[in-house]
Amino acid sequence: MEKAAEYELDLVLINQGKDGRPSVAKIIDYGKFKYERKKKESESKKNQKNVETKEIRLRPNIDTHDIDTKIKHARAFLEKGNRVKVSLAFRGRELANKDIGRETLNKFVQALADIGKPDKNPKLINGRFLDVLIMPIAKK
Repeated sequence: MEKAAEYELDLVLINQGKDGRPSVAKIIDYGKFKYERKKKESESKKNQKNVETKEIRLRPNIDTHDIDTKIKHARAFLEKGNRVKVSLAFRGRELANKDIGRETLNKFVQALADIGKPDKNPKLINGRFLDVLIMPIAKK
């Protein structure tokens, strides 16, 4: 502490001693130390990529133009590097013809096969929603 006062700097505890190991302390300018640490943290945050999951909802009897529009939106999301959750909702009598919904969802996934691949096979959730998660294919 006397040395730190002599140099007009701060004595900072870097590592607390445990299990018989001694504590580690440094004589440094604490303001500069905090500034450099904050700068390193912001630099590491800058290099991180934030991946979002976008959701697109379909119906079993969707028209061709409507599904093409939804495919365009999904394609844009995948090109940005986001995941796309495609959810096909059944209502009322549509529940009796789940194969039509599976066919619609498979057509959607096939249209995006060049840019994204499904994480797993489509699965039925709560008996009313057929969901699949499409992951973007890594660019080389």
